Amino acid sequence: MCKPAIEIIGQRFGKLVVTSRNEKKLNNKAYWNCICDCGNTTIAYTGQLRSGQKQSCGCLVMELANKRKN
Repeated sequence: MCKPAIEIIGQRFGKLVVTSRNEKKLNNKAYWNCICDCGNTTIAYTGQLRSGQKQSCGCLVMELANKRKN
């Protein structure tokens, strides 16, 4: 039996804000549509967001890399 997905719409995880549930379902994971502070959108599953594994659309990695270069 599947556990119901935790409701996280409107919550912030790093630079991401969850906007809606995504219909994608793989390995019994709930996926979410998110908008990043930079304006891009991305999809992530609950575990990635809650653990901090996914904190942006990918722009955070670029920001950190640019800071290291300077």
